[in-house]
Amino acid sequence: MCILPVVTKLCVCLTSIIFSEMAEFNVNWQDKEGRTILFHCCEIGLVEFVKQLLMDPRVNVNLADNAGDTPLHAAATSCHPAVVRELVRHPVIDMNATNKRGETPLKKAIDGYVQCACNHCRTMAEDMKHNLLAVKK
Repeated sequence: MCILPVVTKLCVCLTSIIFSEMAEFNVNWQDKEGRTILFHCCEIGLVEFVKQLLMDPRVNVNLADNAGDTPLHAAATSCHPAVVRELVRHPVIDMNATNKRGETPLKKAIDGYVQCACNHCRTMAEDMKHNLLAVKK
């Protein structure tokens, strides 16, 4: 897995959080894909940053990207239960928001967790195979 996109997103998030201290900074600014700072933090699982952003009354927690996905869709798809927990505690979160494909965060969560489970099982199987081959040598 290439870590560069993750590092890039992290840098964008960190820089944006620093600038959010300035009153004129638009915390709901969207990139070319329509994703906000909150969206990126949810997607990569930065729960502490998500908590900080959710305390800012200017943050639109339901602002969707170009595909119609909200930060809750992103957190659910990316298998970040701690982030999902923080988002669903927010008083104005729309847990039934649908994206352009008609998917709710719950549907995305199911798909995301199934994918995570498959990847985890695949990794475990590869580790067991590697360990068995090491024992045979």
